[in-house]
Amino acid sequence: RIVRLCGDGRESQHYLLGTSKTLTALCSALREELAEYYRLIAILESQAALGTSSIQDVDDTEIEEQRLSLRRLAVWTMEPKERLKCMAAVCDAVRPNHVRGGALLSVLDARTKHGDPATRSLLVSLTTRAAQPMFIALKNWILAGELGKRDEDFFIFSTTNTEKVDSSY
Repeated sequence: RIVRLCGDGRESQHYLLGTSKTLTALCSALREELAEYYRLIAILESQAALGTSSIQDVDDTEIEEQRLSLRRLAVWTMEPKERLKCMAAVCDAVRPNHVRGGALLSVLDARTKHGDPATRSLLVSLTTRAAQPMFIALKNWILAGELGKRDEDFFIFSTTNTEKVDSSY
């Protein structure tokens, strides 16, 4: 689900994301989290390979300390599994509804009210990284008066429609 939402960085990503900078930022944050997971898998695979290789020079107790057991595997993967579940839940909430911009940030913010500190920390991190494009657009609008080009994220945009405005306003 996470990879389906984020794409693999090719041209299909533009089709999935459209022009939503907020969703692109969220996908980038999810990809970074997945990269950490893949690093853990590589470490665990190397430890599993260490345990299966035959080393004559090393004492059996040293091999046993380095060997990856099922218990160690369960302990090492407990937290990453919860993080993956949380990221999958975010993807499930975002993808079917095609939420973007402020709506996406509202979905993420609603999920940050979680009792588990590790899950809350992950969600706050994802929300912070996803909100960066919105903060930049707000900063440019408030401080410089620039709206930039129209996109799906920012709720205010310029128009070339110059109808006569009632002067009583």
